[in-house]
Amino acid sequence: MPTVEDRYKSATEYVRRAVSTVETRGIRYTIDPISGIVEWYAGKTKTAEPRNQLARIEARWLRAATGDARNEIARDAELLADRVEESLPGAPQDRARTNLFEGEPPSGTPATSYAQEVDNQADEVSGWLRAKTSSATREASSVGKWLLVGGGIALAWKGVDYLRRRSAANETESALNASLVSAARNSSSRRAPAEMCSISLTAHEIEALHFLSSRYASADALFSGLVPTNDDANQALEIEFVDGNGPYEFQIRRADVRKALRATKNDGGDYGAIPNLRSDAVEWLFADETNHER
Repeated sequence: MPTVEDRYKSATEYVRRAVSTVETRGIRYTIDPISGIVEWYAGKTKTAEPRNQLARIEARWLRAATGDARNEIARDAELLADRVEESLPGAPQDRARTNLFEGEPPSGTPATSYAQEVDNQADEVSGWLRAKTSSATREASSVGKWLLVGGGIALAWKGVDYLRRRSAANETESALNASLVSAARNSSSRRAPAEMCSISLTAHEIEALHFLSSRYASADALFSGLVPTNDDANQALEIEFVDGNGPYEFQIRRADVRKALRATKNDGGDYGAIPNLRSDAVEWLFADETNHER
């Protein structure tokens, strides 16, 4: 009979393998560099939640001090592996489930690519592009910026695909098309500037935010919005603190700060405070955002 440690190791190793498989599947078969970036981004998006849940389970395992606690965590790891195998598109189907009723056949979710999702919306976006390309040349820069801000890589890629197939009717439309193609090609390395805030957090504050993110929407919004400024900060988000208690330097979009601040209304604590979090840095960030909104 497998030990608690064996069950935990087997479940977590499967989740890591499934995440790796899904994140790299689309890239292996891609030649076009633009679509390759899209598939990589899509894979990361699909696996974000499993990766976050796995990180929380691993952090709990490291803190577990009793056999009962480790047994509970091992069971949570198995249930996470079950959900990943069942619902993550393209996850390997080679693990024995632990959540099936007697006689219930296992099921999985077929692999998908971002290209398929793009094609599903082709009519809608093509219509939008046709409407925009009928306007004057002065619209070119604003349309290109919209693609970068509102659509990101995928929508820009779809715009390029449409523009490659159509021929410019006149000089005005030709100039607009060139602007759109240029914007799409540069979208992987360039984004429209967003208003950013800087924040320094200690290891204790990061651990607390990570722990509370599974309980409070405000903590989740703030933790998810943190952008590391160096490798040490990036590892700190994985609860690996190479510089001891830090501090570790991050940036965060003001829009994400605002989202976290507003989420405190429904978290059961005081407005402008994440419940059970003691952090001067976060308090200052929320106070700054409150003053900015006035």
